[in-house]
Amino acid sequence: MESKKYIDLIKMGENALNDLRAPFEEKKAKKDLEKEKIILEQQISELEFKIQKEKSKKPFSSRSIVDAIDEKQLAERELSIIDNLLKELF
Repeated sequence: MESKKYIDLIKMGENALNDLRAPFEEKKAKKDLEKEKIILEQQISELEFKIQKEKSKKPFSSRSIVDAIDEKQLAERELSIIDNLLKELF
């Protein structure tokens, strides 16, 4: 990106400067969503393990299993929303 002189920047105005920043803001927003997607994918994997662990525990606790399944389903819904946002916005 070519460096501009101060006088040229002043003449450009705030809207023009915002236009220069827009591609970087877009890239950052996309990377933030991708990061959140990775975090959720990891969380889902850990919750799958937790569900299996709870199923094999003694004494058996249906409440713990239901809670773990509920957490996993919530994370999966959030992941679906993020996937849709990535497709819709980028």
